[in-house]
Amino acid sequence: MTNADLVAAGIAVIGLAFTRSGARSVIRGRKARAWRSVTGEVLSSETEAVRVSRRESYARAAVRYRYHVGHERIGTRMSFEAEFGSSDSSRALRWVLRYPKGTPVKVYYDPDDPDEAVLEPGEGNVSVLFLGIGVLLLIGVLSYFARHSSFGR
Repeated sequence: MTNADLVAAGIAVIGLAFTRSGARSVIRGRKARAWRSVTGEVLSSETEAVRVSRRESYARAAVRYRYHVGHERIGTRMSFEAEFGSSDSSRALRWVLRYPKGTPVKVYYDPDDPDEAVLEPGEGNVSVLFLGIGVLLLIGVLSYFARHSSFGR
């Protein structure tokens, strides 16, 4: 195995991670469109810093909401797209401004697992982007191995 093969294998692992993460969010987001909904209330809405390393952090929106399905439940998922972090703090601030404390909200919940809930069902652009990047990386790696690999030689 050459150094180039090792680099390609590393890129394949990254491609698989992007593909898995993006596909999971797209599939869950699409399924959530068919979920039932109830009216809930935002309990808290703020930005919080998430540390990536000693020098790096990013802002994330932390929105908690209450809804009733059989009994009171607490949710924190705004969308499946919001699960992806961003160094753009204005994005987190937009979520917080969209869902201020005390605001009534429509909560979509999985009828098979009512604890699984989201405020905005559907797949977002970031989810689709992650899926696309992952697929492109995998296609590139497969193309590389088809032409240059020392495997089987």
